[in-house]
Parts: sequence; C-alpha cells; structure tokens
Amino acid sequence: MRVIFITLLAFALAGCNSSLAKCDEAIKSQLKSPSSYKRISSDGSGPLIKIQYDAENSYGVALREKATCFVYRGEDHANAVLGY
Repeated sequence: MRVIFITLLAFALAGCNSSLAKCDEAIKSQLKSPSSYKRISSDGSGPLIKIQYDAENSYGVALREKATCFVYRGEDHANAVLGY
C-alpha cells in the first residue's frame, strides 16, 4: 500500500463537516482520477478521521481504499495518509 503525506492549509477547522471536507480535498489531490472519488464511510472526529473511499486507478478500475486524516487545529492545516 502506498503512503502519501500531504499538507493542506485551511481557513476554518472548527466543525466535523469542515474537517471532513478538508480531508476529502487532501485525498482527492493525490488520486489519479479525483473526479471518481466517493467517500464510503468515515470514523472519528476532531484531530483524527479514518475514511474509506472508492476511486479509479490509472487503468480506470474502481478500488476501495482507506486513508487516515490528521487535522491540526492550532497549526491550521490537515495531513492525510492514504492506505493506512
């Protein structure tokens, strides 16, 4: 499995929906086909969110993957690790 770290600047990380949106964007930015991204489930809130999603690979095959997103409120950014 691949592990990719990304840093994403955020304007507001106050709510869970905002945190999920930042995580979704962080994940999409690392995909071969970002438009095929579909979040299946999420677990957690606050600083640690685990997300399961479907997205197409380079060959157009939809695969189910996992990611862990760390949201750092004080530092105003989020990191996502794909394939946790």
